[in-house]
Amino acid sequence: MIQIFKKELKSYLLNPLGYVFLVVFFCIVSMLFYMYNLEQEVSNFGVVLANLRIALMIFIPAITMNLLVEERRNKTEQLLFSVPVTISDIVIGKFLAATAMLIITIVLTMLYPAMLLIVTPIYIPSLITSYIGFLALGMSLIAICMFISSFMENSIISFIVGLGTIFFIWLGEHLIGVMKIEILSEIVDTLLDTFCLMRKYMEFNGGLLNISTVWYYLTIVVMFVFLTIRQIERRRIG
Repeated sequence: MIQIFKKELKSYLLNPLGYVFLVVFFCIVSMLFYMYNLEQEVSNFGVVLANLRIALMIFIPAITMNLLVEERRNKTEQLLFSVPVTISDIVIGKFLAATAMLIITIVLTMLYPAMLLIVTPIYIPSLITSYIGFLALGMSLIAICMFISSFMENSIISFIVGLGTIFFIWLGEHLIGVMKIEILSEIVDTLLDTFCLMRKYMEFNGGLLNISTVWYYLTIVVMFVFLTIRQIERRRIG
């Protein structure tokens, strides 16, 4: 697993396309930072992180689109299966590499609240919970997009389907918020609310570290990593 992790992380750091998406991501961060902190003279960087969830629609599919597609495209998948590691090691190693890229990106965004801290006080506990929630949300979306990638044979299609899935999750939550007042029953509303990944992040953004919500995101991660492992095992047997 460690070797898979190192290999994938190295491929991220040596891939010029990855830096293109990174630049796009930080352009969005800079724009939001200017709009919500500098222009409005607000010292709450959590507002930026809340709106930055939209940027994950591009960033997460970008870092996951090649995770399980590259070997199939290069016809080296069977060679990968023959090395002395389990399918679980392969999938978890790739997942951790993508998560490491997300963590690197998150750490770099901390430059912005650091600049704010120089000129104005910041409520640190709220900022910490916002970052924890952002990481948990990002890991959940990585697991979902990696599962999608396990069905694909083309990186571009994997990116588009991943982007569309995250957009559907985000859009669906807004539609539920509009419809659920009268149309949805309490049982259906509770069921749909279970899949509101984006909305649940706002608990962290408000400074609340709810263990049940942390467990919810971890459950999403474990479930989709497990489904990815099962999908690859099914393909290997087939």
